[in-house]
Amino acid sequence: MRGDRIVHVGTTEDARAALGRVDEELSLDGGLVHPGFIDAHCHPVMYGQALAWVDLRPERVPDIETLVEVLREAERDLPAGVPVRGFGYEHRRLTEQRHPTCHDLDRVAEDREVYVMNASGHGGVVNSHTLRTCGITAGTPSPEGGSIGHFDGGEPDGQLWDAAGDLLTGPAGVKIGNHLPNFHLSEPEAIMADHLLRAQEVFLAAGVTTIGDAQVSRREMETYLRAADDGSLRMRVSAYLTSALLDTALELGAVRGFGDDRFRIQGVKFYADGTLGGWTAYFPEGYAADCCHHGQLYHSVEEYADI
Repeated sequence: MRGDRIVHVGTTEDARAALGRVDEELSLDGGLVHPGFIDAHCHPVMYGQALAWVDLRPERVPDIETLVEVLREAERDLPAGVPVRGFGYEHRRLTEQRHPTCHDLDRVAEDREVYVMNASGHGGVVNSHTLRTCGITAGTPSPEGGSIGHFDGGEPDGQLWDAAGDLLTGPAGVKIGNHLPNFHLSEPEAIMADHLLRAQEVFLAAGVTTIGDAQVSRREMETYLRAADDGSLRMRVSAYLTSALLDTALELGAVRGFGDDRFRIQGVKFYADGTLGGWTAYFPEGYAADCCHHGQLYHSVEEYADI
């Protein structure tokens, strides 16, 4: 090694000959040195976001009452107006065997956004305040490639899946339409940088040094570029743009990959349908638990072929 880089691999004799001189020898006593791992499909910025949000995984939240209380505890520590966001609830593992509703989340706060994202990452539930702020009513149609949940009476129940996430990102936020789930909520640059730092710490601690981010929007691109510029990007990143950016990529000529050894645009991510966790994955003959529920395709067969 020279400094913190491995410059030659081979026998001890080969290494001494290649280096010319040896300042220090380290015996691993039978241990193994191997290259860094590659995670070819992950979402680091979203993962860092999940780590920063309230932990709602089944191990911590067995029922909706606990979910509400955990969110209440977090809400008490936040400044006024700051959203309360949680990640990881799994409705099939809650005692009630259902998603929380906007009314459940109204018990957390009625004057700020409350959003709990399902473990699938393809959607979740918001409180009534957020529904009003985003203009979502009984008459709001589900967007192509997404769905808005409703109570039996027709009023929205707080569930927003896949492309319906566009409704949460605000006028200047990331819009992806029917190309994939939208988890790209707007946050300040410093928060986005912290999300990436948190994720990198976990990846690097596990020996993962190279990743493929399989859903890059403007939000992720800006975060990676700032990190590359200020020296805080410590992993090698291959970025796969969301297919909603396909026309933009073609117009810019970003079709053969460009960047450097640390960050590069590598390709485009395509989705066909949704997620099993949110019942938005497409089954033409319906789900086993509900034959009338089919999920959805993001595109028609013809449109997908054209893309």
